[in-house]
Amino acid sequence: MVAQMGLSMSYKENPKLYKNPVFLQPVYEGKNISAYIHYINTATHVKSGSIYRMAIMFYYKAKNEDFARTYYLKDNSIAGIGQKTMLKRYFKNFPQIKEVLKDLSMKEFRKDPAILVKKLDEALK
Repeated sequence: MVAQMGLSMSYKENPKLYKNPVFLQPVYEGKNISAYIHYINTATHVKSGSIYRMAIMFYYKAKNEDFARTYYLKDNSIAGIGQKTMLKRYFKNFPQIKEVLKDLSMKEFRKDPAILVKKLDEALK
């Protein structure tokens, strides 16, 4: 599937996309929107060597779009902006996200990041 590169691209109308399709594993197939995960390797270089970790990127794809967008947050807020505010930015093309986030706790979201897409899909019906 064609997907955007990096989490910071989520805010852009026309984000940079991977040059080649990437394998995204479906975790939710909805009527209007679907959720996917993508495993990536990350490396941190320190004096004693490198630390490699496996990370999971979460993506969503609306049925009317040609590519998947990222949407996951870490536990910390970014630059003092709350997590729900950041999620509203990631899903800015869906005004229904405000109602969905109002009834969703961040604890539920961190437990199952696909729950946001599932609830959004229900709100789009």
